[in-house]
Amino acid sequence: MTLISKWNKVLAPNLLPVSGFMEEVQIVNVRKLIAMLERAAPGSTVLFLDDYADLSESDEVFDVIIPVEPWTYECGKCDGVAYNVRYPETFARRDESYKEVTHEVQRVVLITNGPSNYRRLGLAERLEK
Repeated sequence: MTLISKWNKVLAPNLLPVSGFMEEVQIVNVRKLIAMLERAAPGSTVLFLDDYADLSESDEVFDVIIPVEPWTYECGKCDGVAYNVRYPETFARRDESYKEVTHEVQRVVLITNGPSNYRRLGLAERLEK
């Protein structure tokens, strides 16, 4: 079973609808992140806040992973509910419950707030120089 097949069976039924709020948010790319971090004190602790988190619910950034291979960004509707997802596999056709599906290949950087399964899956990453 491929990773995306597992995603479809486990995660897809639990996806939250894409709200109007999310469409207004500007996604940060690496260039913009580096420019913003230039203003920070070099010894600052980097914290992560999840969606709608209270400020007391921050987590420290645990790791940064730069995958060698590009990921797939996919969006559309599943059973009439809007969704978007990124995953480290090539796009695979969906069943008839998916409509208006679009996809593109993207380079990504992963920032984690704890251990993840990226390395356990044996996926290639760009290591420090």
